[in-house]
Amino acid sequence: MILSGMSTIAIKNLKFWLLWAGIVALAIFLRFYDLGLRPMHNDEGVNYHFIKGIAERGYYPYSHENYHGPSYFYLLYFTTRLLDYDQFGMRACTSFFGVLTLFLLLPLRARLGDRFVLIAGVLIAISASLVFYSRYAIHETIFLFATFWLAISILLFKWEERPRQLLSCGAALALLVTTKETFIVSLAALFGGVVLALDFPGRFAAVAGTRNLFIQGKSFVITVVRDGLKFISNNWRWIFFSLLLCIVLTLALFSGGFQWFDGLREMLLAIPQWIGRGVEKDPGHFKRTSTGALDYLYYMRTVSLPTESQLVYGIGAVLGFLILFYVPFKDPRKLLSSRFDAVRFFFGWFFASFVAYAVIPYKTPWLVINVVLPGILFLAWWLSEIWSVPRYGRATGVLTMVLALFVGLSGTIYYNFREFNFPGVGKLSWLESRPYSQGNPFSYVHTSDGMIELVRDIEKFRSTVPEPRILIGAGQYWPLPYYLRDMPGNKAYERAADPIKSKERFDVMILNKDQELTDPNWVRKYYRLSDVQESNTYFRIGTGLHP
Repeated sequence: MILSGMSTIAIKNLKFWLLWAGIVALAIFLRFYDLGLRPMHNDEGVNYHFIKGIAERGYYPYSHENYHGPSYFYLLYFTTRLLDYDQFGMRACTSFFGVLTLFLLLPLRARLGDRFVLIAGVLIAISASLVFYSRYAIHETIFLFATFWLAISILLFKWEERPRQLLSCGAALALLVTTKETFIVSLAALFGGVVLALDFPGRFAAVAGTRNLFIQGKSFVITVVRDGLKFISNNWRWIFFSLLLCIVLTLALFSGGFQWFDGLREMLLAIPQWIGRGVEKDPGHFKRTSTGALDYLYYMRTVSLPTESQLVYGIGAVLGFLILFYVPFKDPRKLLSSRFDAVRFFFGWFFASFVAYAVIPYKTPWLVINVVLPGILFLAWWLSEIWSVPRYGRATGVLTMVLALFVGLSGTIYYNFREFNFPGVGKLSWLESRPYSQGNPFSYVHTSDGMIELVRDIEKFRSTVPEPRILIGAGQYWPLPYYLRDMPGNKAYERAADPIKSKERFDVMILNKDQELTDPNWVRKYYRLSDVQESNTYFRIGTGLHP
């Protein structure tokens, strides 16, 4: 009865919002369900240390040696103050921005249509890598959100040329710059999208009639420069205000709200340090034996293909190209028209990101999401277009979506969850799932269950010795300080400590595996703390309940 009194447009709009609500609900569930499943990563423990410092000082004292910018720490500090320092509270900030990324699609609805927004939304919601890194208290998801925000602002300004979009660019750029030093890579990748989206190919095609390459190039450059100067002349006030907004926000965050101006000097030191780290050999960050595109193709095969369904997405894109252009249009040059500026932008962003991370030898698994997101947008545009093509188009779009949903969602569950507990149904287990550690391509030098076992044994020890004296002498001990955060301040950190000299001062000694103590007054237990750290831990006999 309700639908019968509604117009066709209203019914279509209602269907969109119902489907959108379902996608958002799915994204929330996948990003917030059982956030304590994985042990805290090393970096998460360090991030806890930093936000505790904010509580003590009132600001974050940014140091270029820590690499990552201050914005995430302030956001994380805010959410932990609202919630708690437990694993849910620590990770909820990133999960929230993982969901918020979906809403950046909504401004594209008027131009690209409901179908594109829904397809892109569901693919982002179920992406294995996007879900994985939205469930960690690390920078990358917020960094990707800022990149996407900037990309959307650029597209909207191209289409609408409203001053508010330039201001949005300034705010997004400030968040990007103050989150991670790798903003340089993201800006370079977005420039690849801008080059294709701003009709540069069309301008070049317009002057390509002459056989003289010099004249072609000269005409193209003159056209681009003339249009660029015209753009600046028409919008110089809002360009100025946009840059001013970006600069003020950036300086405010790096200086702790203009409380600590040494942060500005540290900000300037960060970029050359990051560049040096990106071009030099660093065996601790997921490098292969070679560098370049072939190396990154191998990296994408091992990290992205089995989890992101890129093979399925690739098949969909290829079939889409054949059906969308060669069958109904038979004229690929239509790609140069303004109707296709969005897909050119997505492709340029995707391809430039891929090339950038192929060239840079510094590689860690979480970098893959910077390639996955624009790849998803590119695919979603293709599928939304294929859907409207008569005969073969709709069938191809449906088939590709079904495969993407099945393979993508199963990979997301496999690499992010161990089991679901449904009310009234019980636990639905996923046998041999890999939510972290060995066998999970996204998991990077991850904390092992052995560290959790160690923490539990220390808690048992405290049942008779409430304030044990603890020596943390293992080389890679993070995030152990996070797990011991509620203990009194009788902990000491001494890497490569001598167990013989230390045994009189401590009740528990957490040492490297190769450090041995033969003393009948001490009991030894082995723990694997992480993928890269093993420990022999010693408990003093007679002072407590040793494990």
